[in-house]
Amino acid sequence: MHVRSALAAALLCAGAWLVDVSSPSSPKLLSHYDSVEQATGIEIAGNLMFIGQRGTVQMADFADPTKPNLLWCEETKGYPENPVFHAGRLLVPCGYQGLLIQK
Repeated sequence: MHVRSALAAALLCAGAWLVDVSSPSSPKLLSHYDSVEQATGIEIAGNLMFIGQRGTVQMADFADPTKPNLLWCEETKGYPENPVFHAGRLLVPCGYQGLLIQK
């Protein structure tokens, strides 16, 4: 799970759930973002959400957290997990296939 300001993004098997946590005692579901496959990792950078999943990595814009928008989806070899956004690059460990580096 990632928390940014009053927004939390949590993974379940079928994608990401965006939740308003501005009032922690009564969180409010804003949207559900479906992933193509079983989600295995999530990273948040600004208004971008990166989701690792079996065979692909997706990037979605959630400037409007009630309507996340797919920006790109890239097929990968291996099993991408736990993407990390660092220094303007997306780093995605892909198991036995190595590391995917995306600008």
